Amino acid sequence: MNYDYSNRVDNATLQHVQTMPNLDGLSVWYQKTHKPTWWTAWQALTQASNLMLTSDFLTRFYAYNAFFYVFNDQSMVDAGVLASLSPADRAAVYSDPFFGMDSVSKLAFWVAANIEGPTSAYWTAIVDYYAAKGIDLSSAMYQICGTESILQFVTKNEASVLLNTARFNQKVKLNAQQMAQIQWGQNILSDPLLFLDGLPTLDSIAGPSFDDTILYPIEFGSYVMMNNMSDLILNTTQIFSILEASTDSYTTLLNPDNMRAFYKQYGEGGYANIYQRFAFNS
Repeated sequence: MNYDYSNRVDNATLQHVQTMPNLDGLSVWYQKTHKPTWWTAWQALTQASNLMLTSDFLTRFYAYNAFFYVFNDQSMVDAGVLASLSPADRAAVYSDPFFGMDSVSKLAFWVAANIEGPTSAYWTAIVDYYAAKGIDLSSAMYQICGTESILQFVTKNEASVLLNTARFNQKVKLNAQQMAQIQWGQNILSDPLLFLDGLPTLDSIAGPSFDDTILYPIEFGSYVMMNNMSDLILNTTQIFSILEASTDSYTTLLNPDNMRAFYKQYGEGGYANIYQRFAFNS
């Protein structure tokens, strides 16, 4: 695609049309047609990893459970969570376009406020936001997302479930980055045992039910499950090795040189070397 640039001279409509190349499109085309496979694979994995780590997976996981457990029913929210507010304020808070409670993405802000507490930036931002709209939540916040709230119950319960699931290899406290990486490698959202009773499982974090900013599945675990290859699901040792944050690591595929070595060994049939170097034999 090219762009046309036109100039107006005085009051006349003198068109000076200059055809300029779309440099962004040209760059993408060049990369797709000239870069080696290992490079495009490294680029795709890096982008997927970055999306996973910026998706606030754990917070959204708690919000998903809370939403489909209680918050998708406005009458239940009005009768319990928002009971201290006037009917008009309940309706305004529940359906607010930014800090509402009628979607997982919006509810995630309230979950974050619950996790980080009354002195957190999330808590303060919500109170200040509604104060500017004439709604005082300074006291109601404790009922909505305080230590005795339904959000606290859901967050504590689900954190305990994840922490006590042996295959996640979590110690004492959940590691948010590692849990996001595990989701990439295993798609734990497909496991009904990790959710509150009866809640629907998911194929991926992508989509309006979990993260409406991600349109297509980006997880390796989702791909292999959707293609009936569940035997290829990665264990936590393999996942942490492949997605090691430090690109100095000899095993991480987030390092382009390591990805190049992987494809070189694969092309030469050096499967034993791949298994050993990238911890695939764990």
